[in-house]
Amino acid sequence: MKKKDLKTGMQVETRNGETFIVMLNSDRRTNYKDGFVIGESFHSILNYNDDLTCSFSPKYDIMKVYSYINVTDMVTLGATSHTPVWEKPESFKMITVNGKEYSEDTLKLMIIQYTA
Repeated sequence: MKKKDLKTGMQVETRNGETFIVMLNSDRRTNYKDGFVIGESFHSILNYNDDLTCSFSPKYDIMKVYSYINVTDMVTLGATSHTPVWEKPESFKMITVNGKEYSEDTLKLMIIQYTA
């Protein structure tokens, strides 16, 4: 799954186990007009790479995506009550460089950008 495949109302689970609801093109009063994921905290969708890794912290990499059910179920059931429509493969690796963790895919993108 790619970032472009996310739709408003989908629920996502991050590497650290937090769940968020995707809200695209919904807040024109802030810097989040392209969209954001909201849960106990919120992050701009611009902080996510196309492979659903988070640019500022691997703990917020999106690992599972759940379909939207309905408003009542979103509030009462939560994302973990139904089957994900996508999961990042278990083989997804984290690499530590100078004490900071990066996903393997993020490191590949950084190398491409650096050498381009």
